[in-house]
Order: sequence, then C-alpha cells, then structure tokens
Amino acid sequence: MGNGGYPVGGILIITRTPLRISFLGGGSDFQEFFKDNSGYVFGSSVNLFVYTAVLQHSELADNKFKLTYRINESVDRIEDLQHPLVREILKKYHTEDSGLHIATLADVPAKTGLGSSSAFAVGLINAISNLHGARLSPVKLAMSAIDIERNVLKEPGGWQDQCHSAIGGLNLFKFENSSFTREFEITDFDFTELLSSKLILVAAGEARDSGDHAVVTSKYLPSIEGKKLASEMALIAKQTADLMLSKLPARDKIEILAEAMNRSWNLKQQLGSHHSNEVSQTIQTGLNAGAISAKLCGAGGSGFVLFILGDISKEAFIAKFPDNRIQEISLYKNGSEIGPASWN
Repeated sequence: MGNGGYPVGGILIITRTPLRISFLGGGSDFQEFFKDNSGYVFGSSVNLFVYTAVLQHSELADNKFKLTYRINESVDRIEDLQHPLVREILKKYHTEDSGLHIATLADVPAKTGLGSSSAFAVGLINAISNLHGARLSPVKLAMSAIDIERNVLKEPGGWQDQCHSAIGGLNLFKFENSSFTREFEITDFDFTELLSSKLILVAAGEARDSGDHAVVTSKYLPSIEGKKLASEMALIAKQTADLMLSKLPARDKIEILAEAMNRSWNLKQQLGSHHSNEVSQTIQTGLNAGAISAKLCGAGGSGFVLFILGDISKEAFIAKFPDNRIQEISLYKNGSEIGPASWN
C-alpha cells in the first residue's frame, strides 16, 4: 500500500496462451470450405506460449496507450495504433476510458507456423475482458478472436488456431456453417504421455507470412478439386481421432496417427500451397533418421517441421540436425490462462 492506504500503481493482467500443432485436417477449417461442408481438425495446444501483459495505468503516463512488441508505439487514441490486431481488439473490447500499456513476449518467433498471431489475439482479448470483469468462456474467447481476425481484419486463414489456443487439450474440432464444436478431447494419459515423448519440432527455412499461403489455399478450396482434397483430409482427421478414443495400446495409436499424418501431408501439398526445398530436405533427413511421420506446421512455405519419432531417442535424432534450431514439445491440456498464480 502507498501512503494514506491507497494501492500503488494500476491494474495488471497477464495471460499465458498456448501455441498449437495440427496433426490432421488443416485446410478443412477454412470457411471457404466448411460453409458448405463439414471440416474436422485433430490437433493440440502445446507447452509453448505467448505472454500478454495489460497494465491499466494512471493519468501520469506520457501517452494514453503504449504498446511494446518488436517496435514501441505511444499514442493518445486507439485509432492511431499501427498494430491492426491490437487496434481492433481495443476498439471492440476496451469499454472504459482508462489508458493501457500492452506488452507481449513469446517462447518462439512469430511466423513459424504454430499459430502465434491467433494466440496473441486470444490472449489479448482474454486480458482485456478480464480487466473489465467480463471473463469469456473458452468457446466465446475463440469465436471473439476468429471474428476479429477473419471478419473485421479480413485476414485469410482457418479457425483452428484460435480454437486450440483458447480451449487447450488434444481435440477433434468440427467446423460447419458459421460455427465450430469440440467433438471430444483425448484424455488417455498413457497415449498423450507417450505421444509427447515422441514429438519434436525442427526449424526449416526463414520465417514466412502465413497469410500469403492462406490466400492461395482459400482461393483453391472452392474448386471441385479443392473441395475433394479438403473433404478427404477432414475424413482422415475424423476417422483417426475416433480411433484415438479406442482401447488400443498407446503405441498402436501412435502408429495409426503417424500413418494418417503422412497420408494427410501428401494431400495437403496438393491444396494449392507450396513449401521450400529446405522443408523437403528436412523432412527426408528426419524420416531417414528414424521419424515415422513428418509435416510442415502452418499454412505452408517454411517454418517448423513436426516429427513423430519411432524408436530413436530424441538425443540421437537431434544429432542429425546440427545446423537447425530444434524445439522439444509436449501436449498441453489448458487454453489461455490468467496468471501467474494459476500456472504450473
């Protein structure tokens, strides 16, 4: 407490929002496809995070709104913010006249195919809504981020990133008409623990703008061939996820998932997006080294390649990539959280 019994400083809200990996069905979560069809995505949030801090500061601040990310912004009107996502979120959700200082940090760089932009959108909406005492449900939080990114900003892309980041867990999501549902969550401990022990990300190529590749995909999806490919990928996602609910041994489930991921990756390459030669080389090196499945995360181009390992140890596998950035990951059960008291 300050002198006279008054609290020191303003109100600080911090959120921790997970990034995601998609195993199956990516592409069928684009509204260009699921407005007339049923899309399915099987994927998970992971233990890599975007952290967003929102400080409701006093009138003593030099500027009413301050934003700290790769650049710094200080303005007196929301409309003058250059960061489009922050600007539109504040216009819709900051319902008070107070000034704000917003800062963000992340475990991995942006534009690596792990959904960091949508995780930031989810985390910021979560922070602002909690600041105003209006905590949103995970589903509402996902839909709010989708609305800002896809409807307000007209950014191309799917819906899965926001769903994984807001809700968390290893899930099958269904996309249909103008909404989504979580069909079910996989909670088999033996399976999720074994799968986590076999997941690894290997960087391939420079950071890329996922929007460029999402535009290509969104234009291709309404075509006859595009709908056919997306339908097949959605079916693979649903059928495989259903098998993950069965009582099969965990190792058998991983082999089924890996085989489905390989089939789906081959289909996705026909969906209008392309990747670099470095991605192809990285995938081949990993498969030769003992991985049983591989795919590029995100919309395409470059970024992180996700591998499911066979019997090879992570240490031996990593040794095959002396010049690549490597990230070990685990499945993560929670979505965007207010912290840090609740974090573990």
